[in-house]
Amino acid sequence: MAAETDRAAAITTVRRTFQSPVTGKMTVLGGKDDARATRRFKIFKQGQYLHEGASSAIHLLDISSFGARAHAEKMPKRGDHVLIECGFSLGTANVLWISPNRFGLEFTNPLNDEMLSRILKD
Repeated sequence: MAAETDRAAAITTVRRTFQSPVTGKMTVLGGKDDARATRRFKIFKQGQYLHEGASSAIHLLDISSFGARAHAEKMPKRGDHVLIECGFSLGTANVLWISPNRFGLEFTNPLNDEMLSRILKD
């Protein structure tokens, strides 16, 4: 029962249409195909993003198999394709949105359970 409550708390229930500015894929947020409906884990982990040969420090604030929310002093631009490292490579991601000092990432290839467990336990 507690697991169902935790899962319910992690699922976005707002229903609206979202088009990825990078991939062009249309998704109904909160629907069965919504990557945001997967569980997000709050973390505070230092790392970096690499873009066009330069690296910038980040703090990952939350993460799921499909993406992450991060904080940085030097912000990437919306639509940038970046490599994310946090002691090890998480792979590449597209910057979906930005706000003052925070940005959202969509992983090019979703993290598998082993990779997600590794970042959560480190």
